[in-house]
Amino acid sequence: MGRNAILTPLVKDRMLALGFRKRAGLVFTMELAPDILGIADLNAEPSRSAEGVWDTHPVLGIRHQEAARIVAQLTGVRPHPYKAPPVAASLGYLMPEQKFTTWPLGGFPAAEANAAAMVDAVRGHGLPFLLGHSSREALLRAINQRIGSPETQNRTRPVLLALMGRYEEAARAMSALADSPAAAGSPAAEGHRLYAANFFPWLEARAAGAETGAGTDA
Repeated sequence: MGRNAILTPLVKDRMLALGFRKRAGLVFTMELAPDILGIADLNAEPSRSAEGVWDTHPVLGIRHQEAARIVAQLTGVRPHPYKAPPVAASLGYLMPEQKFTTWPLGGFPAAEANAAAMVDAVRGHGLPFLLGHSSREALLRAINQRIGSPETQNRTRPVLLALMGRYEEAARAMSALADSPAAAGSPAAEGHRLYAANFFPWLEARAAGAETGAGTDA
């Protein structure tokens, strides 16, 4: 049997009991608030020390669904329903020890207890992290603190600011990204410029719509 067939029975019911919804593979999601999604990606990697064992390190993430859809639109890619949260942290770093932590899972007897301990850690430390970032304001604070993927954050920040009605800040954030000396000459630099070229017309339309009371995502 493959990884998912072995590990899913160990974790599925336990994660569902916490209020998560099963998605593809070993990913679970939870609606934290309208348009804000919590994500638990269990990230199971084959162990280097034992055959048939997967070292599992859950990553907890949060994303604003409308912002994610607009980022995908401006990037020119198809939006995914739950991938690439801009705010994310490995479960071990949310625990008191604050270190990378894995739980061995597989078809061996102790795996049941390991799975129970891992999901209990999700309950005790992962859920508070998710629920603590269940607003646009909390998401923005975490993005500004660089809790998660910088590349996803860079593109999400100006969109999220615009959705919050902070249009001038959104424009400044986008300009700072497009004109960043650190990005100059890098493979990402051209992508940032192209993203900015799509972002500013969208921002202008969004702000104009707000003034007239219409609003727009186009």
